[in-house]
Amino acid sequence: MKFLFTALLLVILWAGSCQQSENAATPTSATITVLPTDTILQYNPYLDTITDTNSLIIATTLRQFLLTKNQDARSNIHWLASDFDTYGYPFIDIYEVEEDGKWRAILLDIITIEKDKTYQVKLAYTNTTGAIKLIYNLLAISQPTAANPQRFVFARIIQHQTQDWEVQQVGAIKYIISPQHTFDRLQGQQLDSFNNVLADFFETEVLNITYYLCQHPQELFRVRGFDYNPTMFKFENGGQNESWRNIIYSGNNAAWYPHELVHSYTYARYARTIHRVFDEGIATYLGGSNELPLSHHLQNLKRYLEDNPTVDALDLLYNNTEIYDKETACLYAIGGLFCQLALERPNGKIVLQQLLEAGKSKEAFLAIIDTVFGIQDATAIDGFVRKMLD
Repeated sequence: MKFLFTALLLVILWAGSCQQSENAATPTSATITVLPTDTILQYNPYLDTITDTNSLIIATTLRQFLLTKNQDARSNIHWLASDFDTYGYPFIDIYEVEEDGKWRAILLDIITIEKDKTYQVKLAYTNTTGAIKLIYNLLAISQPTAANPQRFVFARIIQHQTQDWEVQQVGAIKYIISPQHTFDRLQGQQLDSFNNVLADFFETEVLNITYYLCQHPQELFRVRGFDYNPTMFKFENGGQNESWRNIIYSGNNAAWYPHELVHSYTYARYARTIHRVFDEGIATYLGGSNELPLSHHLQNLKRYLEDNPTVDALDLLYNNTEIYDKETACLYAIGGLFCQLALERPNGKIVLQQLLEAGKSKEAFLAIIDTVFGIQDATAIDGFVRKMLD
């Protein structure tokens, strides 16, 4: 197993080194300093921290950042201050990634982007068996002060990754477009129109959206800084939404992504109260899922339950089971069914609001479906769902 770990690490180090100049000098044993290795951070022993003072400073600062990052996702003295204004939670991708010590960081490489000013820092998270959870990149930026003229802070790499991408403004939506994509402005106009529809539906102001238009999930994750994350290879399309800053990351190769846009509005109105079932449910009711409408997913769910009479819809809901080649996520479909039924009631918008304001806990979820639908306990969900789908 140690051999496997070593082999994996060498492959990662080789991949990282390929990004450097072909003329870069290879460090020798005479130029290596041994940095402290502990549960916080391990180091690639081939990092030159004797002749390259910046690498030593960045490596040392990185350890201090990792020691403190899980204390507060909204602030850290070792992170670029303006990133918190732009992203809200700029290191959210590695916040609490350690899972109470299950995964450990390895500093793989420090790659020069602009000497003495900007560097790319490559991290891996592994465990004792040699498994790799993720490989992630961030920037180290020189930000000297009078007290510390050699100070470096870290920053999200997104703007660096997309610096050559096309930018198009369509109404309230700012598209940042992959060079691999030919922008369809009509699609953008359709999403902007839907943006106005959602503002009316949720009775709020139109939101200004930043939309990263990526070709596929692999490109989406690379934009965010990942070289490896198992999720990036799991789906052919999909997206993510940093709703707290109205940022959509689309891996659908399209300017149209209504499902994720709905999440921006549910966050704006109901961030403190909405249960995930209703959050995904209303997003699927209004914006579909996997580019298919709720009606299609309900047909899939009905057929699946008919073909599998011993399956409990409660298990499908709680486990978010994906059926028919992952085309339908059952939590999305069942949540969409609840929202549809609410809106079909007299004063449906008021009933829907009751669902969205009920609370985030499991207890709050069960209480509101009892109040609204008469589902007295969790075991009755299966019968209710089957009956409503008939």
